Amino acid sequence: MANEAYNTIIIAVVTIFIALTTGTTALRLWTRVIALKKAGWEELLMLAATLLLVTNCGAGAGSLKLGLLRHTADIPRKDLIALGNMINIIIFVYIPAIAFTKLSILLQMTRIFIPIPRTKSWWAMMSFITVNMLYYFSDFIATFVACFPRSKNMAHEVPGMCTIWTQHSTFTGVFNVISDFTLLIIPMFWISRLHLTTGKKVVACAVFTVGVLACLSSTTRLVFSIKYTVDTSVDEMESNVKLALCRASEVTAGIICGNLPSFPAFIRHVKGERKTSGMIEVDSPRIEDLQHVYPSHPEKLPEMVFLAEARSEVV
Repeated sequence: MANEAYNTIIIAVVTIFIALTTGTTALRLWTRVIALKKAGWEELLMLAATLLLVTNCGAGAGSLKLGLLRHTADIPRKDLIALGNMINIIIFVYIPAIAFTKLSILLQMTRIFIPIPRTKSWWAMMSFITVNMLYYFSDFIATFVACFPRSKNMAHEVPGMCTIWTQHSTFTGVFNVISDFTLLIIPMFWISRLHLTTGKKVVACAVFTVGVLACLSSTTRLVFSIKYTVDTSVDEMESNVKLALCRASEVTAGIICGNLPSFPAFIRHVKGERKTSGMIEVDSPRIEDLQHVYPSHPEKLPEMVFLAEARSEVV
């Protein structure tokens, strides 16, 4: 009965994850592609991340029938190998899902806050993007070769070798915590520089504060990883389930956080209003217009574009 109750809880959780991510992604795609006709790479990446998360959650729900919540020793060998394959799918789908999610968010932040390329801020953002993508690529390769052959992941009697996966999970957890908190701080820093009232800054920051949930998920995953590294008596299946839920919740929070900035534009479009900043109707700034306004201060051009673009996009 306990397993049936846990099965119900897990299915309910992954159903909520799927509903929230597909719903917000659909709303974002409608707003950016159909309403505003301004779709970019970040929309395509977020769509891919959402589909990967749905696959991840589907594999997790399907593995319940194979004994995901049972002790490893109680699972028949046939089901154990099949369950190992499902866990492999969950792990390998998670890495590109979180990578695409973060890349989409970072490209979105670049578009909103750093519209002029090759400035110091732009290079800093590109460096951060590069570090994240190189890490997730190397993590994917490291995960792939962690067990050879892959069937040894769940069937320990199979000849071969496996790295200590809990230590690997701890290392990746540390990186994700640092990356997630950095993603949370970046928009707050740029919004704090806008020429807006405190109230409007709070509203703008609130759009990005869902990232706190991603930080909590990655932190929880790190805590569990450290716990399972220290306490080797914990059943492997129990640790797999908890870490998988943490990974799925991290991706879910990231997708929602990346989609929320499109909500104000969606609301304005539904109400039939143009893009506004406060009570003043504005359009997206053009670089040539700002060059005409500030011909004697070309060094201030990136800042002027940032202020105008961010005001029209965020508020």
